[in-house]
Amino acid sequence: MAVVVENSGGERGTLLLAHDGGLVARRRYEVRGQRHEALGDLPLTAPNPPAPAPFVLLALRSGRPLSSDDLSQEQRFARDPYVRTRNPRSAAVVPLVYRGEALGALYVENNLTTAAFTTARVEMTRLIALQAAIAVKHALFLAHADAARAAAESANLAKSRFLANMSHELRTPLNAILGYAELVREAAADAGAAGLDEDLGRIVQSGEHLLGIIGDVLDLTKIESDQLEVAHERVDVAAVLHEAAMIAEPALRARGNRLILAISAESGRILGDAQRLRQVALALLDNAGKFTEAGVVTLRALPLADAVEIVVEDTGVGMTEAVQAEIFAPFVQADTSPTRIYGGAGLGLTICKGICERMGGTITLRSRLGAGTTVTVRLPAALP
Repeated sequence: MAVVVENSGGERGTLLLAHDGGLVARRRYEVRGQRHEALGDLPLTAPNPPAPAPFVLLALRSGRPLSSDDLSQEQRFARDPYVRTRNPRSAAVVPLVYRGEALGALYVENNLTTAAFTTARVEMTRLIALQAAIAVKHALFLAHADAARAAAESANLAKSRFLANMSHELRTPLNAILGYAELVREAAADAGAAGLDEDLGRIVQSGEHLLGIIGDVLDLTKIESDQLEVAHERVDVAAVLHEAAMIAEPALRARGNRLILAISAESGRILGDAQRLRQVALALLDNAGKFTEAGVVTLRALPLADAVEIVVEDTGVGMTEAVQAEIFAPFVQADTSPTRIYGGAGLGLTICKGICERMGGTITLRSRLGAGTTVTVRLPAALP
């Protein structure tokens, strides 16, 4: 505004911006004292208007600069509140236009003399206004982008809080159901009602499956809100992977799969979280077994210079390139067909990615439809 006013030959100037179908004054500058004044969003139609509304709007409607040698003497503007109050003499308005979009206007006046705004000075102001319009458009874009990002972050936080609260609320009664099911199962066995054992076992199995999904949702909310905590301890990688393989092997065998372990004894120790590493290994083995039948699942671990590489490879159904491109996103299923036969909530790989990144590592996947999938995890020797 200082550049506009001083180059136009004005005494004071006001920046007006389009807002909610009207114009609001955002900033005023006066040469005397070089005084800048923030006006907030003062409407052009306010009881104490920041500029002569009819004069400004006439220029905006025409889309061209408009000047007056003595605005106070022009009868067509004599009834305007601003003109009656301030009796402005020299006045000029230059629209702010960006690619045909009216963004506002620059209003300048000089009450010390008449005819202050010559053709050359108005043209100079118009050239400045062209650059000002670009700057204003850029500023408005950034303001809208910041507002949209803040709204998105707020919505995401609300979603995470909702999921976390609901997960906790679901866990309490579900744990009670599992506890009572186990008690009934024991009572049935004592009473000789062996026929109930299978049905009660299914209740327990389904409940534990649901409990696992709830746990995954809780982990997802922690990852999305950057609240996932990892321990800072020495981890024997080989021992953790052998333990995970022992837990996962029965489910793999149930689908006719063979588990091959190629875990180097030299995999060594890393500084990280043993429980989270076990969680990642189990999730990857579970995925491999789920999408492989009568095949081979291989778990490898190799030491690198300053990291460890863990690979889970299967000979299963594989996946398309389109699925691979978004497989680490939440709730994405490898099998998206209406008749899909593979279960899961689509959170396993998302959580694995969050854990690996939290431990300073990476996780990558390559696959070919009908030819299996290979997932590679690399974790640094020391947690960042």
